[in-house]
Amino acid sequence: MKQTIAGMVRRAHISWLRRRARRSRPLELPEGTVAIIAPHPDDETIGCGGLIKRLTAAGRMPHIIILTGGEASHAACCATAADAIIDARSKLTDRSAAILGVSPDHIHRLRFPDGRVSAADSEAERLRQLLQALSPSAVLVPHSGEGWNDHVCAGPMVRAIAPAHTCVVEYCVWMWYYNVWRGLDWQAARSLRLTPAEMAAKQAAVDAYTLPAAPCGTPWSGNLPQQFLAAHRSPVELYFMPAISHVPEQ
Repeated sequence: MKQTIAGMVRRAHISWLRRRARRSRPLELPEGTVAIIAPHPDDETIGCGGLIKRLTAAGRMPHIIILTGGEASHAACCATAADAIIDARSKLTDRSAAILGVSPDHIHRLRFPDGRVSAADSEAERLRQLLQALSPSAVLVPHSGEGWNDHVCAGPMVRAIAPAHTCVVEYCVWMWYYNVWRGLDWQAARSLRLTPAEMAAKQAAVDAYTLPAAPCGTPWSGNLPQQFLAAHRSPVELYFMPAISHVPEQ
C-alpha cells in the first residue's frame, strides 16, 4: 500500500511539474560554447537530450563533461568489476551522443569516484582547467533538488570554478522523480518544447543507455525506476536560469 501511495504522489508531482514547466518562459542560452556537466554517464541525455539535439542541429555542438564512470550502478546487484562497468558505460555514452549529433572529441571524462563527487577531490582541478580551456558562455549543471550526492555537489563546485561571466543553468534529471514541491524558483524556470523529431532522437539516445544489459542481466546503467524514465518521455524539458547565475572570480 505504501508503494502504491508513493507512486501516486510521484505521478502527481510529475504532472504538476509538467504543467508548471509549460507555463515557463522559453529557454534561451547565450551565444557561444555550451558545456553540460553530467555526474554520471546518461544524466546529460536524460535531462538535456532534446537541447543537445537542437544545439547540434543549429551547428552549436555542446561539450559534455562526465564526472564519474558510473561504476556504482551495480553495487547492490552483482560482482561486476568497476573497470568493466566504466568501459561499458563509456561506450554507451559514445553511442548515445552520436544519435544526438555529438562527436567523441566533444565528450570529456573525469574520474571522480561514483557517489563521492566533491570539490575537495583532485579531479576538481582538472575540471577547473577544462572549463577554463573551453571558456563556455553557458554551463549546465544538475538542479539543486536532485536528491543524489553527486548531483547536488556538482552545481556549487562548478559555480566556484567556472570562468567569470559564465551563465550557469540548472537542468532536471532526478528532480522529476523526487517529491520536490517547495523552494523552486519559478521566476527562473525555463522550458524547452521539443519537436517530434527532437523527442524521437532523445528517446533513442536514452534507450542506447538504458536498454543494453550487463552479463548479470541488469542494464549497465542500473535498474532505473520505470516511473522515472516515463517522466522524461515528455516533449518539455525543464531548466532553471537565475538572473545572476555566477559570481565573477575575484
